[in-house]
Amino acid sequence: EDGGLVAFTFPMDVADVNSVTVGDSEYRIVPQGNQVLIQATYLTPGEYIMTVEQDTQYTSFPVYIASMVIRSAKDLQKATRMSGADKGYFVLGCNIDCTELTEPICFTANSVSENHLGQNRAGFLGGFNGMGYTISNLKVPENGLFGCIAGSGVVRNVGFTDVKAEVDNV
Repeated sequence: EDGGLVAFTFPMDVADVNSVTVGDSEYRIVPQGNQVLIQATYLTPGEYIMTVEQDTQYTSFPVYIASMVIRSAKDLQKATRMSGADKGYFVLGCNIDCTELTEPICFTANSVSENHLGQNRAGFLGGFNGMGYTISNLKVPENGLFGCIAGSGVVRNVGFTDVKAEVDNV
């Protein structure tokens, strides 16, 4: 991905591909040797279903356009500090051990707070897909890694072990 411009390549005979759709849009098919290049222009981060029509058969599978693929504790820390992190779409690329992180981290630490049940809480409006991986030895503030999950926010397919919440004693 480069500013939303996305290209996918598949090892299939271009002569057999009739159409490709990602979400609700059909995209251009470009032959590249024995592969097919699909230019899906400016997809926003999130989850999509790609459908490839070959002759009379359709094959569908999920496609993830991530703000960041997280592969280490430092990546997770960096992701939480990104501008707009509370609205981004993040994917884990492996199990993450956060033992090396000394400070608590949270995706909504810098986002606008909302009043929820008499408390000011930051809301995570983005997406986080753990892809079945686990985050361990994580330190978070008392409102957790995501604050409250608000609006269109989704967190799924992620496990947590040995999470420690630091509570502010005010």
